[in-house]
Amino acid sequence: MTNPFPIEKTKWTARGAWKCWLALILLEGLISIWLRIAQSHSVSANWLTLHEYTVQNAIKTFRVGLWLFVAYLFSGSSTIQNFVQSTGLSRRPNLLGWLGAWVVIGISFIDGLGVTKNLTSPNEVTRGFISHGGEALLFYVLFVISVGPFFEEVVMRGFMYQAFRGSYGRFLSTVLVVCVGAWFHWGAVIHSLWTPACLFSLWILLCAMREWTGSVWNCVLCHAAYNAAVTVNWPFYVVGMILLLPCCAYRQRTTEASRRELDDNRLS
Repeated sequence: MTNPFPIEKTKWTARGAWKCWLALILLEGLISIWLRIAQSHSVSANWLTLHEYTVQNAIKTFRVGLWLFVAYLFSGSSTIQNFVQSTGLSRRPNLLGWLGAWVVIGISFIDGLGVTKNLTSPNEVTRGFISHGGEALLFYVLFVISVGPFFEEVVMRGFMYQAFRGSYGRFLSTVLVVCVGAWFHWGAVIHSLWTPACLFSLWILLCAMREWTGSVWNCVLCHAAYNAAVTVNWPFYVVGMILLLPCCAYRQRTTEASRRELDDNRLS
């Protein structure tokens, strides 16, 4: 049986993905160095402490543009439209992505179970924002369930996985992207085996979703569902999932209809 929603074919190769990974490591390192320098001076250190959560949110926002620019730069795309097409952003989420989101919500429950059983440590960043409260918490929650999943998936599954697939097979491409994810989430994966198992399961599923549906929006949906399940109470993301169902189901039906029409035209 052939894949009904194949991944887009591009001229991207692993060389671009490796360059992107190294560039992101360098830039993230420079951000860390800048923070350490700022914290070493009493005046700036006091200011950073006073505005800790605002600074964290500002850095998160800065990283959005930084990551997307780096991915676009090393993709070698001639236009933004070409980049959008190649990363799978032109394909809207479908029913398979919606069902996958429920699977990752289940993974988030398993991760939460590990926290309650003291098998892993809770997310200290999230706990810090919850304790702080206020506008910083609101911004953080909105970010991790919307903009955060978007830019990470565009770079990780939209570009890097696609670029690795231009040189390697599905298995090796998935392993490499999981390794990239582990590198940038090192603090979450080194304290126990429980959380890495959950995160690796999530990332593998996201790569499979990208491979099978060709849409990075399905990856964004799944990633957002996971983040929502670990940051907000269940009624919020359940309502969100219910509201998304008609859109995803409609997209699934129209895409299948278009593909059947294309196949009929080829046969005729």
